[in-house]
Amino acid sequence: MSKNDSQFIHFQSSVDLNAVLVDRSFTSTWHIRNNGTTTWKLGYHLLNYAQGLMVRKRIPLFEATGRRQVSPGEELDITLIFRAPKRPGQYKHVFQMAADNGKAFGDQYWVEAVIVAEEEGDDDKGLATSPVKDRLQFGMNISPDAPFSNPTNVGVLTGLDWVRYPFKVDDKSRSIADSFAEYDPIVKNYARKGIGTLFVLNQQTVTGKNAPWKGRGDWTEYASQFASAASEIADHYARLGEKVAFEIWNEGDNKETPWVSVYIPPKHFAPLLWRTASAIRQVSPESKIVFGGLSTDHKKSGDYVKQVKRALGGELPVDAIGIHPYGRWPVKRPFKDWGYGSLSAELAGFAKQIPDKPLWITEIGIVGGEKPLPEETQPIVAQFMEDLIKTIAQKHADHVPVVIWFAWSDNMHNAGIVRADGTAKKEILDAFIAVRDKKMEGLA
Repeated sequence: MSKNDSQFIHFQSSVDLNAVLVDRSFTSTWHIRNNGTTTWKLGYHLLNYAQGLMVRKRIPLFEATGRRQVSPGEELDITLIFRAPKRPGQYKHVFQMAADNGKAFGDQYWVEAVIVAEEEGDDDKGLATSPVKDRLQFGMNISPDAPFSNPTNVGVLTGLDWVRYPFKVDDKSRSIADSFAEYDPIVKNYARKGIGTLFVLNQQTVTGKNAPWKGRGDWTEYASQFASAASEIADHYARLGEKVAFEIWNEGDNKETPWVSVYIPPKHFAPLLWRTASAIRQVSPESKIVFGGLSTDHKKSGDYVKQVKRALGGELPVDAIGIHPYGRWPVKRPFKDWGYGSLSAELAGFAKQIPDKPLWITEIGIVGGEKPLPEETQPIVAQFMEDLIKTIAQKHADHVPVVIWFAWSDNMHNAGIVRADGTAKKEILDAFIAVRDKKMEGLA
């Protein structure tokens, strides 16, 4: 006769459970074994016998483990994200696996935490935390790592809605705390100007000990590490509400651009997306979450999104789909033999493929490649930018609420509004200022 059973093996937590700050998030992981003779499948879940640490009473197997089924004898990690209450004290939660009929079985697992009062933090008074307005929003891709590519101390970007750049941790061989030390002043400087930050979370954030895209690591384990890091980052910036958003991955649909990002098969991206989005939502519910910028055409990107959606049971846990429609012209082809076709046709194709989510264009522009574009092309790039914004504002704003230009300087793939030495390309800068100051139809 088949039997449900589970066995506890070992436990670990991301923080010292003897001193957890109030209103902070942390993760705990139990390594367990299916010690019975029945396969755990959809409908199996984890029961929570307390509510003090702000975690739900019933947690689906897939959400806690990234697994849709667990065969007899298999071992796996259950990782939960907790939110400490605002009142100091000692809290204990007891968990147990349960079958699809609701009957609990096997060992019980628990977490016991001492919640302590928070020390006074830094003063965030004066930061703009109000939601962005319901209109076409414009932003800029910047780079804290490249010279003249992160103009935080001048007013030239004031009036924009977003800046976008990757949140780098493992890429710089450092801790998340070290990354906060670099990025906090940047985020705050932009927030004081009313500009939100869209962080890209990808392999530069978490590489892991055995990067699974190299064929050595486990995707389930990686998804757990990635979600845990995302939770810590989102919790840190939660006080800014909608002024900090997160794009999960970057061009992960494209096998042809390994120098840009890492391709993730849809079956592996689905649990990573679900667990990461769930982790962010729990600690920072106001933050927007964007499905990582897709760089293939609407047919291939649309199919990728549909595969991820099917793997998640028909639901996408995001606010928008990020796309990078490079090579698409808004009115006319800017250069001879340049590009692939009409931007409007491409956006219409995306709207049909993905009708239930808005599109954020998180990268678009004219990239110079190995060398900067010739100076005489400035009027062409300027006109492209103006035509881009007019086209979207007038024809696609109902489905495309955000456009983020690539990029600020020529130190970013020679796609700049300013040159590599920081001097402005006047005609392109003038077009940018017209867009920035909402002097064009559809932006006021």
